[in-house]
Amino acid sequence: MAPLPQVLAGPIVRRVEPRLCSFWIALSHPASVQASIWRGIQVAGQTPGTVASGDSEVAGAITTTLAAGRALHVALVTIKLDPAEPPLDPGQIYSYDLQVVTPSDRKGLRQLNMLQNELPATDPTLFAERPLGLALGYVAGRLPSFVTAPPTIETVRLAHCSCRKTFSPGRDALAWLDDVIEQRLTNASERPQQLFLTGDQIYADDFSGALLVMLSGLAADLMGAKEMLRIAEATPTS
Repeated sequence: MAPLPQVLAGPIVRRVEPRLCSFWIALSHPASVQASIWRGIQVAGQTPGTVASGDSEVAGAITTTLAAGRALHVALVTIKLDPAEPPLDPGQIYSYDLQVVTPSDRKGLRQLNMLQNELPATDPTLFAERPLGLALGYVAGRLPSFVTAPPTIETVRLAHCSCRKTFSPGRDALAWLDDVIEQRLTNASERPQQLFLTGDQIYADDFSGALLVMLSGLAADLMGAKEMLRIAEATPTS
């Protein structure tokens, strides 16, 4: 199996409140994770934790990853605004950057190559079946962003999703939602501000056999061990 990338999953905006916002990310190695937010649409600067406009960050916070496996380290970094500071403006766009900090270096989303479209691998046998990643900000160099809740309930725009099934015959609704956000990226009043996932499961116990083989191998690499399950013989019935 190919070497694991530094970023396994994320970043994901987990929660946004007037004085709080949280971001989640999963890494293949332990590190500290620093989050920063700025007002408006921003392009990442050349230095991690900066923006090309030169604007100062609104707020930031740092935390360390928690080891969930040999090669699975997760972090939930929460920015909390000081009570003496004004809250986040309602119904406004904020850009964010996550920086992965290790003893040897510091990398923001730009340095992690997550703000540009992924190029095909030079070795055509690597990840041949996987779609290439796209720039998180939809345009090369632009940081990802979120919208705070509007001041009135009449202007709330939310997305609601239910169960997820990997081999369902239907189209991927979250891919459509991604298009909606891209088309309304700079329009804070038209972008969804919240995502509610209310399904009772993700069908982790019901997916294709081919995916099971791939996930089993990946799980062993991430966790550092293979889980062995005893299968009891079926009892004949009369």
